[in-house]
Amino acid sequence: MLDFSRFKNGTLFLIRTPETFPDGYAEEAFADMKRLHFDYAAWLETWNCLDGIVWLHPDYPRSSYWQGCPRDPLEETFLAADRAGMAFLPECGVIHDAFVEANPDAKWYSFDGENARYGRLGLSPAAPITADFAIAKYEALVGKFGGHPSLQGLCMPAENGVCLSYDRYTEQAYREQFGSALPSPEELRASPALRAKTNDFLEGLFLQMYRRIARHLKQKFHLPLMHYPLSMISCVGHHEPHGYTLSRNLELITQVEELDLLNLQVHPPLGNHPRQFKLEIELLQALTRHPVVADTHWYHETNAGKLPELTPKRAIDWILSTLSPWGVSFFCYGFMAKELPPWNKELNPGAPVFRCYSNPDTLAGRRKAVVRGMDFASQIGVVLEGTRQYAQCAIFYRENLERDYCYTSYYREHLFSLYESLQAAALPTMFTAQIPEDATHITCLVFDAVKHFDDADAVRLRAFLSRGGKAVVLGICASTLLEACGLTTVRECEAEYVTTSGSPDDAWFFPVPVDGRKHTCKGETLLAYSTGAGAVVRQGNVIFIGCWTAVSGFENYRHQGVVAMWKQLFHNLLKADSGVEFHGDHRGHVGEHEYVSCDLFASADCKRRVLLLRDFGVEVVHSRLRWTLPDGFGIVSKVIDGKEVALPASGELPLFEYYVLLEARQYPNERLSSRETTP
Repeated sequence: MLDFSRFKNGTLFLIRTPETFPDGYAEEAFADMKRLHFDYAAWLETWNCLDGIVWLHPDYPRSSYWQGCPRDPLEETFLAADRAGMAFLPECGVIHDAFVEANPDAKWYSFDGENARYGRLGLSPAAPITADFAIAKYEALVGKFGGHPSLQGLCMPAENGVCLSYDRYTEQAYREQFGSALPSPEELRASPALRAKTNDFLEGLFLQMYRRIARHLKQKFHLPLMHYPLSMISCVGHHEPHGYTLSRNLELITQVEELDLLNLQVHPPLGNHPRQFKLEIELLQALTRHPVVADTHWYHETNAGKLPELTPKRAIDWILSTLSPWGVSFFCYGFMAKELPPWNKELNPGAPVFRCYSNPDTLAGRRKAVVRGMDFASQIGVVLEGTRQYAQCAIFYRENLERDYCYTSYYREHLFSLYESLQAAALPTMFTAQIPEDATHITCLVFDAVKHFDDADAVRLRAFLSRGGKAVVLGICASTLLEACGLTTVRECEAEYVTTSGSPDDAWFFPVPVDGRKHTCKGETLLAYSTGAGAVVRQGNVIFIGCWTAVSGFENYRHQGVVAMWKQLFHNLLKADSGVEFHGDHRGHVGEHEYVSCDLFASADCKRRVLLLRDFGVEVVHSRLRWTLPDGFGIVSKVIDGKEVALPASGELPLFEYYVLLEARQYPNERLSSRETTP
């Protein structure tokens, strides 16, 4: 069976129409995937399965796309995976039209009585027949294909969410729990508290149904379970009717203990930078202890108008952006050695993916870059396996924080811009969903406009600060958080620019967007507005930054002044840089920005540590690095762009295009005792 605690490469394998899944394609595709370091492929039932299945089984209707075709493409795929020695993980969570029509109580109903069945696992989790149908279908699938050695796991029903449905099962469950009828849309709009209560109720229904399915499959088949959640940053979900939808997609699914791997579906979200993919998988890592990977959809969406034209450098950067200690995964359908005929069908609304495969020369060049990227990923994976990301600086994040922004994209953009500015400063940074008990590992927490902070969190934060922890607070946060930090007198301050302390007013530290909020509070003034009023102040172990839109404004995330400010804060004032100092000059941007992301990983016993620098998109012409290690540690491996190198003690790095990987180990006799270890 697959062990997802080990580093594994995977991909999403699709079965479309007979015309785009020609005879022999599965055989050649799996042989090709094997050459490209893939350990497993997963199959999700897709849009052409709404009216039936693509495989052959007497108990289920056949998809109209395969109606009358004697072939069984799923059987062909299993046979190909068997011969390649790869694992194949199928999913069969689509609720068919015929079943929903025969069981109208399981449909989604609006308040006005309109109904729909649009949704993979159905839209009424309160209806017991929904889970019954899914369980029976999985049993039929394993019953038919269970003899294949490649069946080494199952995918749980994917891409599903929950809408507020006024079906009789949901109505009954709500009345049993609260003693009243489901609230109307008007009542929900008028009351944030009622919206939160109803959302918790819906999430409970979904979790109960999903746990039931997962528990049954795990206990009966003893196979690893993978789930493909949809990223909340990329998209809330496109399998539900418009209206009130489930908001904690990721936090919810992490509560299903039976899952063995979360494979996050990542679509191009806020822009065209690979660090957005990197952000999303790290958000998920903060929410769960499950192994996680991210299945990036850049391969076809670059040609769907969502991303710029794909260059070889960009292709490799996107693969390396989602590396985790558990593997890398990406959606590579159609890039295998065997060319597929293009098809005039949208894979997702607005994404005519056939454009990706219309130019053989473009396809060949892209494939060459991807092969090299997968070579890199496999080399790095050997070192990352068995570690977890760590950093002294952590951004506080929980998915339910987004509720305070009424399901708009503002918080996501705001959060990404904060993350991007820290990444641009090459500061090791991670996310945390919990306030640490002490400052042993995480020494500094960053809070960015956190609107909800309960009393229990406040108690933990006070304890963290009292034990030497530090905090950076951006903007007006919840009163409980500000009080725990000793920031009780916060007021607005009208000014447009921030200056360095003691400098002339025209020496602007960085500009503040005109529509940005400006705040100050009592305490030691570190920086000032051009008016002389406090903008960034220190209160004990807490730094309050009132000019928060300048620090994390989405349009300013790479500003030179912001990068310099973060480096000053974490290297000099807070000492929370995790012992890493990097400076890189880039062609056309000498002395301006850092474009190299810096991440640290450690084994469970902390006796093995890894430093991974990734250059995302800008050519480095000169760089230097210092990594301060604890006593008794020494660097045992130095790899740049796939090659072992010797690095000078000065910390000057050779030119690199993609990544620098350093591995350090603790020696039992502690014969190495240098506090500052440079490469």
